[in-house]
Amino acid sequence: MSRKKPIGTGLKELLGDNSIEEIIEYPESSYEAELKSRIDSLFKEGVRYLKEGDYMEAFSNFKAILLIDENNLKAINNLAISYYNLGKVEKAAELFNRILTLDPYNKSARENLEILEEELRQRNNEKTDNRN
Repeated sequence: MSRKKPIGTGLKELLGDNSIEEIIEYPESSYEAELKSRIDSLFKEGVRYLKEGDYMEAFSNFKAILLIDENNLKAINNLAISYYNLGKVEKAAELFNRILTLDPYNKSARENLEILEEELRQRNNEKTDNRN
């Protein structure tokens, strides 16, 4: 009667020095690296669009990043700036508040929010004055 190999022995022979965990994790690591690369590329393009004043393209890039990583603070911040430059001050304020929810000590978001809140107060005062 021949003796059978224990289960997994053949797999060990196929893998050689690599463990099954290394083989299984490789695609995930590769995938994560590709996502990070894509996010970096989208971010750089978005910042370039902001500097050029092409706020809709910047908006699209930062929105795309958030589809990949919904809590990317830099993308949220720059999306808020895009909204602001597109005249959507309230939406920009919402996004700065979202940043502060995720990172209560984010100085940039806090300062930007204060500026936006002041602008919103002035707008509301102007609306009230125009009604009278």
